[in-house]
Amino acid sequence: MKYSYPLKQWLLTLLAGPLVHYFVTVLFATRNQNRIEFHEIYLIVLIVSLVLSLPAFLIYCLIYQALEKGAVPAVVSKTLLTCFSIISIAATLGLTMGEAFSTLTLAYSIVAVITGVVFDIKSNTEPAIDQLAPKK
Repeated sequence: MKYSYPLKQWLLTLLAGPLVHYFVTVLFATRNQNRIEFHEIYLIVLIVSLVLSLPAFLIYCLIYQALEKGAVPAVVSKTLLTCFSIISIAATLGLTMGEAFSTLTLAYSIVAVITGVVFDIKSNTEPAIDQLAPKK
């Protein structure tokens, strides 16, 4: 699938970002802070995140396509795409919630960095594994 890397990174960031935020909030919450039960709002957060991040995802796909056509090495593509993810997370949350730099931004950014590192991206400049194998 041509867009498997962008889709995997986007979807996992949307799914895991709220989880990371919840755990960070629980770890650092004081006794007086009200905590909403996570399972009550998770689906709503996913739907809102999906809708709000869609424009950034479309731009991300355009950048991915340009990097792929430009035969940019995989490590450079992953770095640029992850940086764009973090910037778009901060911009989206800044525009919608008025806080670009919050624990929510941090949570989504952590997941974006992890998924950016873990998932493989195909590069036009690097030979495929089957091309490296000796020919019989």
